[in-house]
Amino acid sequence: MGKIWTNLKQNIDRGKQGLNTGIPFEGFTTLSNQICNIQQGRFDLIFAGTGVGKSAFVNATYVFGAINYMQQHPEHINDLEIIYYSLEITPELQIAKLICARLWEEHDILTTVNEILSRGNFDLRPEVALLIDKYEEDLNQIQDKFLFFKSSVTPDSLYTNIVAYAKKRGTVIYDKQGEISGYKAFNSNLITLIVIDHAGLISKGKYKTLKEAIDQSSKYLVFFRNVFNFSPVVISQINRGSEQMDRRDNGDNWMPMLSDIKDTGKRKTH
Repeated sequence: MGKIWTNLKQNIDRGKQGLNTGIPFEGFTTLSNQICNIQQGRFDLIFAGTGVGKSAFVNATYVFGAINYMQQHPEHINDLEIIYYSLEITPELQIAKLICARLWEEHDILTTVNEILSRGNFDLRPEVALLIDKYEEDLNQIQDKFLFFKSSVTPDSLYTNIVAYAKKRGTVIYDKQGEISGYKAFNSNLITLIVIDHAGLISKGKYKTLKEAIDQSSKYLVFFRNVFNFSPVVISQINRGSEQMDRRDNGDNWMPMLSDIKDTGKRKTH
């Protein structure tokens, strides 16, 4: 108990010094107040139905919103790095969507990825093309300093990649059996987010079913939260059946359950 008590006291002291503030959700004050900003060592699961904007929400809050806050407040006590497993769309499309948002916020220009890429009958307007080029330096800085994209992942590659990342940013401690037992970060104020968009697109690798792959990935992510103080942010779909109206018995509000998350519950056999 001595070590646990010591760690708790150290964390309390960090809080007294303002080191547990975290990174605010810019523009989402209620969310910031409810879950105390983006923090080290927390596992956040974002799940909803298809097409409701889960990825857009995470990008606006945890990813590009947080990066924008750090750029606007370089004196902030925390540093930020994001390992982004963009499994649904390519990193290039993620950046194209960011450009669309920036053009709207900064220049009141409404555009789409289709226009930026001149898809189909869409043509890239010259004034939009000129503004896009002006974002090159900023976007390169984002990629170099804050954001590391990956386009595919299996449970085992997830483990290997994050351990390799951790070894460059701290000391990994092993026990006598060669198992990881602790971690000492070089920068104790660094918040490392591990974003997975989305869990249903994790590759099975050596595992027989997608459920087994998701379960093992979840175990690894909990391990990195508990031992390394990293912060997983996992996006997931919900099962179609959980959206049905008969779930709202007697007019009660629908409350989500773990089994509602797609590919996480027990499968029926026929």
